[in-house]
Amino acid sequence: MSCHRHVGAPKRITSAPIEPTASPITVKSPELTRRMMKYLKLIALYKDHECLWHQCHTDFFNLPLREKVWQEIAGKMKKGSDAEQWKNLMYKLRYSVELERIQQQAAKFQPDIDLAPKLQYGDKMQFLNHMFDRKWCKSPFCTKTNLLPIVHST
Repeated sequence: MSCHRHVGAPKRITSAPIEPTASPITVKSPELTRRMMKYLKLIALYKDHECLWHQCHTDFFNLPLREKVWQEIAGKMKKGSDAEQWKNLMYKLRYSVELERIQQQAAKFQPDIDLAPKLQYGDKMQFLNHMFDRKWCKSPFCTKTNLLPIVHST
C-alpha cells in the first residue's frame, strides 16, 4: 500500500535542478545553499506522500503506514538517519510558513508592522493550502450513517 500522489508531478528533485519560483533563492553561502536544498528535497518528498498531510486521504489514519513512509523519507534524505529528525524538521517548516501567512494577514490591518523577509521555501508548500478544502475531498468521517437526527425532549 502506498500513499503517493496520483498526479503527473515529478517524484524526485534530487537530480534535477530547482525550478525558479516567485521568490528566487539567493546564494549567500554554501551552507545556506545546502540547507535550502535539504529543505526543498524534504518538502518534495513530503508532498509526494499525501497520507502524511492530507486529512481526507484514505491512509491518513493508518499510523503503521505513515511511520513506514517517514522511514522511507529518512532513508532518502540521509542514509541511516532517524525519521523523527525529518518529521520534526517538516513540522518546523510548516509552522514557519503558517506563521508567515498569519503575520501577512495581520499586516493588512496594521500597516505599521514590519514583516520579516519572505521564506524562500514557502512557495513550495502551497499544496498545503487545500488541505481543509471540503470541495477537494470527502472526509472519511462524514458518512450518512454517523449523521443522527436531533431528538428534542419536551
